[in-house]
Amino acid sequence: GTKTVGEGYRPGPTLTSPHLAVSLIENRAIYEDREGNLWMGSAGGGLIRLKKRAVTTYTTDNGLPSNTVFAVTDDGIGGTWIATGSGLARLRAGKITVYTEKDGMLSSYATALLRDRAGSLWIGSNFGLTQLKDRRFINYTPAQGLSGPVVMSLAAEDHRPAARQC
Repeated sequence: GTKTVGEGYRPGPTLTSPHLAVSLIENRAIYEDREGNLWMGSAGGGLIRLKKRAVTTYTTDNGLPSNTVFAVTDDGIGGTWIATGSGLARLRAGKITVYTEKDGMLSSYATALLRDRAGSLWIGSNFGLTQLKDRRFINYTPAQGLSGPVVMSLAAEDHRPAARQC
């Protein structure tokens, strides 16, 4: 049948990219930033950014610590935080900086991200929760009160981070 679409509608571009196809099939994270860019993390295909009609792929070839991306969020000052299976990455002004256990994170296996209203970044992992506050990593485990070590997702509840654990 025929479908009538609102006045002024024009179909968007057809996107063809092997990385985009992988990302759409095995998507791990979707995030829309303030500028309307769509970020998609995948299981093995890296990070894809859709910006207007351009597709940009970030992988280990560009400096990501892993091509498995679990979460994406902004840093509040024009950059992007990326949680991967081998570390936390920050993309800012075209440069990727990687943070791992060597920098003070509880685990390099970062599974979830949340930036709170105070500007702290919360990072879920397979060993607990890490807070990046004032350029310093603060770690929380069951010894500090978590009900379990694995944090799969984070959400703000009454302006305070809340973790979903397994």
